[in-house]
Amino acid sequence: MHQINLVEICVAANRVSEILAELEHYGVTRFTLYPDITQVKDQINLEIQEEGQLPSVTASSIVNVSKTGVNLSI
Repeated sequence: MHQINLVEICVAANRVSEILAELEHYGVTRFTLYPDITQVKDQINLEIQEEGQLPSVTASSIVNVSKTGVNLSI
């Protein structure tokens, strides 16, 4: 059986933009963290179109980097 350890890192709200800029400087973006996110978006959009439902999904709506943290929601 695998043990899963979750760690929460709290960052002061006034430091988030600085940290995001540093990460981007080193090439860490939501697309490098989640390289298949575009394919996930395309698959969701295809399924939505086939079912005749809207709205379409964008990559940024799947992975949301905000001042409160990174949220992955599909």
